[in-house]
Amino acid sequence: MMEAAEDSDCHDNCPAPSEINIIMVGSKAEHKCNAANTILGHNDCKVGKEIVQSERKQKTNQNRSVTLVMTPGWWRSFTLAESAKYLKMEIVHSLKLCPAPHAFLLVINLHKPFTNMHLNSVLEHMEILGEQIWNHTIVLLMYNDKTQRHADCKQLIKRAGTELDTVIKKCGNRVHVFNYTVRRGKNVEKLFHEIERLVAGHEEQCFKIDSKLFEDMEEKRINVKKQAEEREIQVKTMMTTL
Repeated sequence: MMEAAEDSDCHDNCPAPSEINIIMVGSKAEHKCNAANTILGHNDCKVGKEIVQSERKQKTNQNRSVTLVMTPGWWRSFTLAESAKYLKMEIVHSLKLCPAPHAFLLVINLHKPFTNMHLNSVLEHMEILGEQIWNHTIVLLMYNDKTQRHADCKQLIKRAGTELDTVIKKCGNRVHVFNYTVRRGKNVEKLFHEIERLVAGHEEQCFKIDSKLFEDMEEKRINVKKQAEEREIQVKTMMTTL
């Protein structure tokens, strides 16, 4: 059983301040790979490649050991019911790869419209991990400085509309902005400080997921993977007999 799923105090299991553990979530085409590469300080994530299962990346950046888990993205306009079952399983599985996350980063591309439909999609998919997820989440806004005309954070949020503001308020007004065309170490350092403030605000208590939800999802994920492997063997067997 992973530590984050247990009901006991996980103070001793939380990583030291020299470590940053992040789970990155969001819909497709939000520049999550650009954000991940900036945070890691290395091009570990191939931009344009679709993520189909949760992946863990580890690098050292800004004198910190960074563990970052990328989760598959959902379609921006899809409800939770419309999303594939594997997506829900992989989002929960991210906590197997990173049992004691300092923060969840909800990545949103400011170059795409964010309507009430997109708001509802974000709310439903985020709460796969439970309502408490919002207390551990920072909104990471991705933009291109050339097209946004050097606007500051408040201007960018205002332009995006009230729906985005609703998400930011759900996250306790924790928001950070990345220019995805430029990799700036100073901006990453500010994000790390924001994450450290978030951890301090929770008295270094780790995020906890309902243990039954985690166990049920992991069991389903294992069964789905096993069925896929069995189908692959059957197909290979059929091909050899042709």
